Amino acid sequence: MDRICGKCGTNNPKATLSATEACQACRAVYAKVEQHLQATADKARAAGEAQQIAAAKAGEKRRAEAERAAQNQAAAGRRQEQSLNQSLICKTCGTAGETKGAVKGSTGVELILWLLALTVIGIPFALVYSVWRGSTKHKVCRACRSADLIPVGTPIGQQLYVAVQRRA
Repeated sequence: MDRICGKCGTNNPKATLSATEACQACRAVYAKVEQHLQATADKARAAGEAQQIAAAKAGEKRRAEAERAAQNQAAAGRRQEQSLNQSLICKTCGTAGETKGAVKGSTGVELILWLLALTVIGIPFALVYSVWRGSTKHKVCRACRSADLIPVGTPIGQQLYVAVQRRA
């Protein structure tokens, strides 16, 4: 019966298929060569499966990272939109964002009244003027100091914001 050696590829037409029979060309025992080839094939198959598992895990990790990045970007966009909706836009100049605090009246007049408060006459006037000024705190545009501000989240505010963005 013909037998081909797994090590050297020689065909042995006189093979008897016994467990201890060896190749006539390279003297390798057929059974041991076949056992070694089977073990090598099993290792290669296991390594290939391990690579597939590792590639699948790496793909899952990349997908999870991409999804997390997309979620973070969406959250940042929502925070920016929320911040924009809570901010004010000036109807006079179109500046959106942070505002300045302002009070009515004059700091100089208040200072003079408090200096006069050192005398008996000025105490009630200085106190009343300071309380009145403190109660008139309001926000003004940081660019033009106008008090004509509206929230960007309102329909008119959004129209004004879009119009200002087109001009810029």
